[in-house]
Amino acid sequence: MQKLYDSDLMLDGGHISGWLIKGNEKLQLETSIRDYETYEVQKHRGQCLAYAVGDGNHSLASAKAYYEELKTVLPEKNVSTHPARYALCELNNIHDPDLVFEPIHRIIRHCEPAKMLDTLNKNSVQEGILIDWVSGENTGTIQTPCGEEQLPIAWLQKFLDKWLETNTGELDYIHDAAALHALCKEENSIGFFLPAIEKRNFFPGILSNGVMPRKAFSVGEARDKRYYCEAREIL
Repeated sequence: MQKLYDSDLMLDGGHISGWLIKGNEKLQLETSIRDYETYEVQKHRGQCLAYAVGDGNHSLASAKAYYEELKTVLPEKNVSTHPARYALCELNNIHDPDLVFEPIHRIIRHCEPAKMLDTLNKNSVQEGILIDWVSGENTGTIQTPCGEEQLPIAWLQKFLDKWLETNTGELDYIHDAAALHALCKEENSIGFFLPAIEKRNFFPGILSNGVMPRKAFSVGEARDKRYYCEAREIL
């Protein structure tokens, strides 16, 4: 292995090193990845999802849009080899205990909370996954028609998007529950506390419901997300 970088982080954040894997170690890694993919296909008889792409703050969609725009002016021979054709990715096992899924809550400001709650309660069910809400000094719960593999975040996001098409309000995404409590004290605001996504339901949920809604979850708590580690090849 070849060491690429070695750095002490600021704010007492520890130390990080980067290594380039090559030779036999690279071949071993590639073999392990292929073995994993083969196992998943055989285990689920072809109906499997071996990988899920997490498109967060560094937007893969934006990178792809830029590449599609660039293709219109590139010579044909360079289209498949241009650096913009590729994206840097990090391959993780989501069941690693160091990867903690935290919820991202919702707040709607400048709205009519009572009117929204009236509509939500009409869509609520007797049995389902609970979502807590707070508005000023008022609190309560709604019960979503979601089973184990159906994510309440998907149900709520769909409702909020549809609501905001015909009603006033500004939607924002809040990582910390205490911060949401404080913000919901503002007049004409209502916040929803989302449960954390269970890792065991992560891939089944995508297979059942398709792509997750935006801001579905966070890897780690907001106060712990102080760094972005970036690697580039300068051509």
